[in-house]
Amino acid sequence: MEALHLPQWLALAGITLAAAVINGALGHGFSTLTVPVALLWLSQRLLNPVLVLLELVINLWAFLTSLGDFPAVAARVRPIALSLLPGILVGGLVLRFVPAGPLKIATYALLLPLALWQAFGRKPARTPHALVYGGATGLLYGLTTISGPVLSLYFHHHATPKHQYRAAISFLRLVESAVSALTLLSLGLLGGETVSAALPLLPGVLVGLLLGQLLLRWIPEGGFRRFCALFNVFALSFGLARLLQGVGLHPLAGLALWVVPTAWVLHRTLRTEPQPVQEAA
Repeated sequence: MEALHLPQWLALAGITLAAAVINGALGHGFSTLTVPVALLWLSQRLLNPVLVLLELVINLWAFLTSLGDFPAVAARVRPIALSLLPGILVGGLVLRFVPAGPLKIATYALLLPLALWQAFGRKPARTPHALVYGGATGLLYGLTTISGPVLSLYFHHHATPKHQYRAAISFLRLVESAVSALTLLSLGLLGGETVSAALPLLPGVLVGLLLGQLLLRWIPEGGFRRFCALFNVFALSFGLARLLQGVGLHPLAGLALWVVPTAWVLHRTLRTEPQPVQEAA
């Protein structure tokens, strides 16, 4: 793995701190909010290994704090956890061998529809098959370190109680981050440089988690959740437009690509009170 330069590391420290504040307030959103912004100046080969190590700590802490509720969902999450493994492996292979430019464009194009889906609080029309669902989730995580949009759809469809939901999500996220770390290590994408970059970020992430928990006492959770959804749509659409302009998209088309989705979500956010959708990042 290439080493992060100091300006890149400082920028990443700022965005991971902000994302940790949001994660601390809502219980999710770390990678979902970090990746769209950080990809503007980092490649996924640099970004993903660092985030995987940080998430390994975050997810372990989240799982241990919800351990008492895990037996109630263990049977349901076991087949999903097993089916994550091949998807994560395929995602790691794509990350290793696909050029950075096309991979970035594909990532933004994949995540933007999911962000729009979440922003409008849509429910899945039918229950996805656990094995297919797990494989798709693992592939998404292996490519992007994001799986919350897909995980939330499954458990929201089953109307999982809040505490059991957190136990299930934290366990699956822990499996994802642990298997991804091993996969990246075996592919030569995770090494001493990754650890050196991630460890100094960890105190800021932990402080951000605590600040987020305090912040939620003064800001309504519903309003904060809608702000995060709006921000995520803006970051993804802006990043996609910027990348496509670099390969020949007309500037006016690029402007429309990020202004229209952002304005649409903002309009719906101001006009309606969407039902909250459980999710994780």
